[in-house]
Amino acid sequence: MRIRIKDTPPGFPPQWVREGWVGIELESSGRERGDEPGLRVGNQNHGGYCVEGQHALDQLKEHNPGAFVWWQTENPWVAEETLIFRADVCEKIDEST
Repeated sequence: MRIRIKDTPPGFPPQWVREGWVGIELESSGRERGDEPGLRVGNQNHGGYCVEGQHALDQLKEHNPGAFVWWQTENPWVAEETLIFRADVCEKIDEST
């Protein structure tokens, strides 16, 4: 499944870093059920879409190099995590067209 980040996701990074995700299309393994490990701050992203960290960072590097550098500098471990993007800041991409 593919998703597009349509609004700024919540979380701990600075606003400008979170805004860097807007417009990115990502491969997602689907909605979080609540029992899988993943990177989220409190419950802000609970139930959102799960994305492999390295895949997300690769896409961010192309889309917003400055935000990518922030992640690499401040939280390099995120590449090994599953990132969870809150459902209401994402939209599913119809791949049938």
